[in-house]
Amino acid sequence: MPFLRRHQAFSQHASSQILPIILAVMVYLSGLVVIGAMILDSSISRWSGNLQANLTIQLGPLSKAGDKEALETIVKMLDEMEGVDSARALPLEELEELLVPWIGGDVLGDIPLPRLIDVRLEPGAKLTSHKIMERLAEIAPNAGIDDHSEWINSVLKLGHLARVIAVAVVGLILFVAVVTVALSTQAYFAVHQSTVEIMHVIGASDRYIANQFGRQALTLGIFGSFLGMGLTLITFTLVQEVAADATVPLIGKIWLTPLEWMTLGLLPCVVTLVSMITIRLTIFFTLARLY
Repeated sequence: MPFLRRHQAFSQHASSQILPIILAVMVYLSGLVVIGAMILDSSISRWSGNLQANLTIQLGPLSKAGDKEALETIVKMLDEMEGVDSARALPLEELEELLVPWIGGDVLGDIPLPRLIDVRLEPGAKLTSHKIMERLAEIAPNAGIDDHSEWINSVLKLGHLARVIAVAVVGLILFVAVVTVALSTQAYFAVHQSTVEIMHVIGASDRYIANQFGRQALTLGIFGSFLGMGLTLITFTLVQEVAADATVPLIGKIWLTPLEWMTLGLLPCVVTLVSMITIRLTIFFTLARLY
């Protein structure tokens, strides 16, 4: 088959070595952007899933026995409200565990800690924080409430914006790659123009000539793309090792799902295909202009 035969003169010039370098850099940068977007998206999904149906009620530090009775009364009242799945007062020990990563255990003993009540709403419940505050005003007028849905919407918007930016950045990288590959192909064609003219004179078709460049582009494109993906995986592994030893409460464990790994694995294939198509089209347009 003509496509599987390669004209040897096209593979001996040093200018052909620029293509795998370009593709390796483009795949590396795109891979880092895609991985970062995936990690951010999974973190935001985890936050919103855990907090969207939750409310947190804050009370002052309990200093008297009556305050403890008032706490139990508030929990019981909340638990009986329509739309509330459960209400639970967080023990001081659990609250201290949550604060230790942020302010340290040595300081906690000198700080009077407020009491928190974790309220979980039923799916689809129409109960609002304003209705709960109206009921709390009768028992604990100084209580405060943290409605997580009010700031989760902002976080979800941030996640959507991050996805849009990631797609735009990857698209920009691919655009730059296409332009760079096209320009390097024109330069490479100019180096071998005399050989192309001889082939054209003896009857070689434009498709045959483009196939010779396309075959070489496929070989170099695969090498460069998977080299860039290898560098991406090495960088991601190093980041995982560093993150495993660090405490990052908001991000948590850095990992990718099987579907995300499959998406990442398609990146070098797409870049190789785009580069090969770009080279073939560039050769066709150049031949059409000259001959």
